[in-house]
Amino acid sequence: EEKVRKLNEISMIWDVRDHGWNEALTEMQAYYKEHGNLDIRARYETADGFKLGRWICNLRTKVKTKGLDQALTKEQQEQLAALGMIWDRNTEKWEEYFEAAQEYYRQHGNLDVMAKYVTEEGLPLGRWLSDISNKVSDENLRRVSLTDEQLERLKSIGFKQEKQPDSGMRNMSWQRIITKYMEI
Repeated sequence: EEKVRKLNEISMIWDVRDHGWNEALTEMQAYYKEHGNLDIRARYETADGFKLGRWICNLRTKVKTKGLDQALTKEQQEQLAALGMIWDRNTEKWEEYFEAAQEYYRQHGNLDVMAKYVTEEGLPLGRWLSDISNKVSDENLRRVSLTDEQLERLKSIGFKQEKQPDSGMRNMSWQRIITKYMEI
């Protein structure tokens, strides 16, 4: 018992897994306190040199492979949930853009967004919608990584599933208008 006490005094690590988790949790809590989220890039490293981005990527992979309940204890799941853990960044980003599209639709009654339109928060909503519109058609729907549910949600706020004409066609239209104007 005396040996255990002495080892504890010098901060003996008895369970390496718990220590690793606790260290990562402390770093995540500090990041959350500073940034208000856990939207951490894969290469992010703390000032102390802890590779938090890589640690979170590895955790996401483990959860994706094994499942949440197999990869983490209930307590760990609750700790991460309290910090707003992002398990799938792509889905998270899609939701962020969709919410911006919903807001635009509420304000304007349509999704006729100029390709260069950027929201007040800095989201390039116009480019996002334009990219989807240019890739989606009945023939090539699977070229876009949209689920059927996501496409239906977009349609519910006025998204039109039609490919925009290419710039060559637009230029021809303008050329005809200019030619007619010149004839007058």
